[in-house]
Amino acid sequence: MWFRQIDALVPHHRLLIYDNRDVGRSDRRECSYTIRDMADDLAGRIPRAELHLLPDCGHLFSIEQAAGFKRAILDCLRRVDALPDGG
Repeated sequence: MWFRQIDALVPHHRLLIYDNRDVGRSDRRECSYTIRDMADDLAGRIPRAELHLLPDCGHLFSIEQAAGFKRAILDCLRRVDALPDGG
């Protein structure tokens, strides 16, 4: 697992490590979900003031999913930008 690389990455990068749906220790769910759902999960774990950093995420699932994930993140950012300041 890439967790062995954390110590080397911390001095040079800001890391956000969380358990994505159906990965690691999260509960397996019978319902389906989309890349957009996963992007919303990630966005929900980041303080609103730092959401602009999401388009530069380095490690995104797999190469096939990365483009779709990035589009979903950008959609999420547009929705957050549309919220009132207290949202």
